[in-house]
Amino acid sequence: MEERTTVEKRTTVVSDPADTVESPGSTNVNIDTDTGATTVQTNEPVRPQTTIRDTTVEKRTTP
Repeated sequence: MEERTTVEKRTTVVSDPADTVESPGSTNVNIDTDTGATTVQTNEPVRPQTTIRDTTVEKRTTP
């Protein structure tokens, strides 16, 4: 009879608690005091990050 090996991998992925609230983004307006030139910079919202908290590998060999 043939020996069989089974490998099972479980990974838990969760949101990082510090990143659960999505940033609304921002807008910066810069005015040059010498020339009066205006620069507007818009920053996109930051998306929440995920973190791998736990990885379990289970290996079983059956005859």
